[in-house]
Amino acid sequence: MRRIATMVLVALAAGAGGCEKAVVLRRGVAFRGPDWQAAAGSYAPTVPIRDGSGRVSTIDGSAGPIYVAAFVPPPAGDPLGPDPDVVELAGYLNSSYYTDLVQITVPTKNRPLDPNARPAPSKLPYLMHLVLDPRRVAWDAFRHPPLGTILLVDDHGHIAGHGTVDKPDWLMFRADRMGWEYEREHDLGVDTFDSD
Repeated sequence: MRRIATMVLVALAAGAGGCEKAVVLRRGVAFRGPDWQAAAGSYAPTVPIRDGSGRVSTIDGSAGPIYVAAFVPPPAGDPLGPDPDVVELAGYLNSSYYTDLVQITVPTKNRPLDPNARPAPSKLPYLMHLVLDPRRVAWDAFRHPPLGTILLVDDHGHIAGHGTVDKPDWLMFRADRMGWEYEREHDLGVDTFDSD
C-alpha cells in the first residue's frame, strides 16, 4: 500500500525576489535542437521552485534521482490541485522508492493560474509532487512540451524518453524499472556505469 505525502511547489520566475534565477542548466548539452522533442539524451534543466513554506529548491532536488515530469493544464475541478489522470500514473510506480512523479501545472488562456496562488496541501500519492508553474518557467525551460506530455529524467539528469498522459504505459514501466535498477545497484553497492 502506498503512503500518502504532500508536496506542493511553485516554479519561480526570473528575478522574482532575492536569489532566484530563472533556470539553471546543467553543464553539458542542455538541448540538442530547437524544440522539446530534440531533448532526448540531453540534460534536463534545473528549474528553481518554492515549496509551501517558502524554501527554494529545484525540481530535480525535490524529486528522487529518477522522475517523470507530467505537463498538464490546471485541472477543471480544482485548478490548484492534482490532475486525476496524473494521479493515476502514480499506480505504475510501485517497484521502487527512487522514482518520483512530478505534475507541472501550466496555465492556459482558458485556465489561468494566479502567480500568487498557494494551494492548500492535497493528499497526493506517495512520491508525487505538484509544481504550479504560473509564469511558465518550467515549461519554458523544457522547451514548451505540449500539455499532456510526460518526460522521463534518469538518475544522471538526462531526458530518457517522452510519452503522453493518455498513453503512458511504456514510459511509466520504463521509469519504474529504472527506479528498481537504481535501488538494486545502490543497495548492493554495484555501480554499472563506472566499469573502466
